[in-house]
Formats: sequence, C-alpha cells, structure tokens
Amino acid sequence: MTDSDHPYPDSAVPALNAAPAFAGFWRRLGAFFIDGLVLGLFGLLVGLAIGDVLAGMGGYERFVGFAIALAFGLLNSRLTGGRTPGKYLLGIRVADLSGAPISIPRALLRQAVLSLPFFLNGAPFDEQTLFSFFGVVLSVLLFGGMFAIVYLFVFNRKSRRSLHDLVAGTCVVRSVPPGGVPPVAPIWRGHLVVVGLVALFSAAAPFLGQKLAGTPTFEALLEANEALGAQPDVVRSFISTNINLDGAPVFGGYVSVTLVIDNKRVANEKRALEIGRLVLEEYPPAREKQVILITFVHGYDMVIASSHRSQTYRFKPEEL
Repeated sequence: MTDSDHPYPDSAVPALNAAPAFAGFWRRLGAFFIDGLVLGLFGLLVGLAIGDVLAGMGGYERFVGFAIALAFGLLNSRLTGGRTPGKYLLGIRVADLSGAPISIPRALLRQAVLSLPFFLNGAPFDEQTLFSFFGVVLSVLLFGGMFAIVYLFVFNRKSRRSLHDLVAGTCVVRSVPPGGVPPVAPIWRGHLVVVGLVALFSAAAPFLGQKLAGTPTFEALLEANEALGAQPDVVRSFISTNINLDGAPVFGGYVSVTLVIDNKRVANEKRALEIGRLVLEEYPPAREKQVILITFVHGYDMVIASSHRSQTYRFKPEEL
C-alpha cells in the first residue's frame, strides 16, 4: 500500500523531498499524548459500560486495557498508512527502514513491546510467582523494559528509535526522501551498556526481594496478607507497616491494610472492625502500633483508564 492508498487526505502526506526523515522528540511526544487521550476516552467508555465487571477482576482488568492498546496499535500498520490520530495530526508516521508502511503483525509486535511493561506494572502476581524464575523474567520486562523505552527515546537522539522500534525494525518519520529513509546509524554502544546494566539489576531484584521476604517481620506480613486476601468479597489485599531498615519492627506507628473488593456495599464500619480484629490475630505486632488503617477500594485500573471509590477507617488497637 502506498501513501495515496491510505484513508487520510493526500494533503496530509508529507511531500517526498530531501527534508530530514526522522520525527523529532517533541512531535513524537505530542503524538503520544494525543493518542493517550484517545485511548483514555475509549477506556472510559468501556468502564462506563462494564465497570462492575472490571472491578471484580482483581487487577486482571489491566489485560483488558492491554488488548485495547494492541488493537489501537494496528493504526501504526499499513491499514492507515502508519498513522494513529496523534501521528496524523502532527504529520508523522511509522515506517520500516525503507520508508514503507509496516505489516499488521509487525505493528502488533511494536505495540506489544511498547505497552507490555506498563501494563505488567501492578498486575496481580502472587509472591510465589514473583520469587520464581518467571519473576526474574517479569522484573526484566517490567523495570528493564520501561527504563529502556524511556531512556532510548530521550537519549538515542539521531533517530529517536526506542526499544519497540528496534525490536520491530521500524522508525517514525516525517517524510521519506527519494531513495527511502536515510541509513540508520547504529546505536551508540554506551546506550546498550546502560540498558544492559539496568536489565541485569532488574534480574537481581526478585532474589533481593526473596531474601527480604525471608525475614521474620516480612514472613508475618505475608501470612497476614494471605489471610486477608481469603476474606469474602476481597479480590486483592495489601498490608504494610513501618519497620527499620534491618526488618525489625518499630513500636508505635501504623499498620495499613488496603482491600480491593468486588462489592462496594461491604465497605462499612462493621466490616472494618472485623478486618481490624483479623489483623490483630494474624499479625500480633499490630497490637503495639498507634493506629490501624483499614481502606476498602472498589473500582478498576485498565492503565488506559481507571475509576476507584475508597473508604478508610482508623482504629486504635485497644478499640478492636
């Protein structure tokens, strides 16, 4: 498909001249911002339609958002001449290294590499998964991937090709001079060293987390969190407290419990008292704290759009 075949007006297609081909930082950032608004609006409409269903998915609604983002990425393919709405408005498009629009599979790959790290952040993986080999892969994809995407976009200034462009063999251009896109200079090795070091540290993060989780204080918190997560209507649970850097408990301070629930009607003081007593039973150090915070959250987070309602209750241990 040539530029004349895509559905946008011919007047919007940059003339084939000797102007610099690669899109600059601000145009790409502006296009990303506009596309984010479009995705957010669509996500908001989905939330209005099936918000209660999303709220009961316990964090897995993020993958609904990921599927929507993947579908949106099809606009970077030859179907629309490589232009999402943001790219269309700012006069840029996605192309392969010869300047031609890319195929649907390549557009999906590009969008998956761009989106996956951000949608994995906060996904509902349990401790056993996080401290396994899969946790190492997940950490590299999440922390290493997000860093590489942002770092290369900012500092790979010659072509602004980031991780998703490198994997998919694409670039973002303003125009294609006669003869195609200019030769793409190899990435400076220093960039690869920086990205590689961050990926290495990311791979080590699960082992450090496992070592920390093996301390008595964190073991007790994990056991209490498991009991909280098993309560009716609770789809996810989080418990935290103030501790010393060596993991030893701190007298005074707080214990904070957040429960993501699939039924907003259960968020009441009576239920909060029940949860508070469960905290004292499952995590005895809570008796030494000044305050116990119980927060109920009902809502969803698809990354592209989110909606939450929360209610917090404060108790002193002696009130429980």
